[in-house]
Amino acid sequence: MPLPWIKLWLESLDDPKLTRLSLAERGAWWGILGLAGKIVSGGSGLDIDEIADALHIKTGEDQKALESMIAKMEQRGSLLWNEGHTLTVVHWEERQRIPSSARPESVAERVRRYRERRKEASKGDAAPPLPLAGEDKGVLPVTSQDNEVLAVWSGVKGFPRDSNGATRFLAKLRAEFPDIDILRESKKWAMAKLSKPLTKRSLPFKQLWGWMANEREYAQERRARGEKPKGDTGQQHLSPERRTSLDVE
Repeated sequence: MPLPWIKLWLESLDDPKLTRLSLAERGAWWGILGLAGKIVSGGSGLDIDEIADALHIKTGEDQKALESMIAKMEQRGSLLWNEGHTLTVVHWEERQRIPSSARPESVAERVRRYRERRKEASKGDAAPPLPLAGEDKGVLPVTSQDNEVLAVWSGVKGFPRDSNGATRFLAKLRAEFPDIDILRESKKWAMAKLSKPLTKRSLPFKQLWGWMANEREYAQERRARGEKPKGDTGQQHLSPERRTSLDVE
């Protein structure tokens, strides 16, 4: 069973609401978002003391940072005290919602339709030509496993509908980045396009190439530092709701 997760938007790195917070206050904000995610995934509300405990706050200085952050973010419209003194993360569902087009069942349906179109096209003379080994230097023939990658790309609004071009580009991408999980990174790129959609001037193939190149560079840096993938930690159990609690809107 996959562990619960939340989305953190890259724009938050430059959001004035957050950049005007101290580093300690920003840490408290990220903690509040994590707790909100736990509540959505099945936990109970938390009072202010339970929030501090869940964030492992041990010093008066950290407690002050938490309370200061809540006051500032309430003033800036990101937190809200509802009736019953329940703390709410404003626009939580709107920011965390996963569009239906990105859900696993939708991706699977696009893959199914794509395969059917390929199958129908292969019956006639207009079968889409696939790149052959040797056609371009280092380009490998496309495998059936790549259909899901193509389906993910086609699900991005504004992505070119030229399936032949996408197929050839994918083959070149695999040849250039054999150590990168193309499907995983394609899903991450597609998710990023939800907040920054493609425009008529966008060059999606160039974006994907740059995305894979950046991932390869990051992977090399991690290996150079001797870093290894970190294991998942267990969830912290949430206590029953008390006088003041954390909730999500």
